[in-house]
Amino acid sequence: MKDLFSAGTETSSTTLLWAILYMCKFPDVQKKLQEEVDRVIGNKRLPSRADKQNMPYVEAFTNETHRKASLLPMSVYHATAKDTGSDDNNAYVIGCCLHVLIYLLL
Repeated sequence: MKDLFSAGTETSSTTLLWAILYMCKFPDVQKKLQEEVDRVIGNKRLPSRADKQNMPYVEAFTNETHRKASLLPMSVYHATAKDTGSDDNNAYVIGCCLHVLIYLLL
């Protein structure tokens, strides 16, 4: 049980770290996030789950953070099961059994 709790805590803290890093790198995004939070929630109350539907920019930022964050970059290899092409013309062919570090492609 301790391992499960520790793994969840580590994932959450790493995700928050990536979100903070993205906001530091893109201050215009941070400003838009803050504006949306101020407009929807204000400073008179705490946020609730009902606010989520009214904050599409915050939702998009959260989804992008999960998509781009490198939580476990070396944990699971991804490999092709057969020769794979990029399009119908197979302009770019990836050979069978090639190990891909997927986080490098994001």
